[in-house]
Amino acid sequence: MSALLRQDMSYFDIHKTSSLPSTVQETCGTYRKAVGFKMGQGIQFTTMAIGGIGIAFYFTWKVTLVSLACLPLVALSGYWLVNVNQNAKKCSSADYGAAGGVAYNTLTNVKTILSLDAMWHFVEQVRGG
Repeated sequence: MSALLRQDMSYFDIHKTSSLPSTVQETCGTYRKAVGFKMGQGIQFTTMAIGGIGIAFYFTWKVTLVSLACLPLVALSGYWLVNVNQNAKKCSSADYGAAGGVAYNTLTNVKTILSLDAMWHFVEQVRGG
């Protein structure tokens, strides 16, 4: 039991808890998009592609073979584009999480910040300085 408690405590030593709300909100939005409308579209497009290839083989199999020869190039470019978008999403998620953490700390302690005239410190923290 104590090992589990130490593991939980080390999580909060490494991660800032103030950025948690914005991270959870963004993750839930991504999950909602993936499971909702996009999943149905993915099934529809996959079925259409397989059916289209089958119909194309039935009518013009020579042209279909030439088109399928180009398919690996299209798949590789799609894979590259997905990786670029995922890396950009990770970077923006980290930035929004950090900014959300600063905003959370600032808004929850606004009286203390204004009384100590420390507003510019938090502005510089958001800018990365």
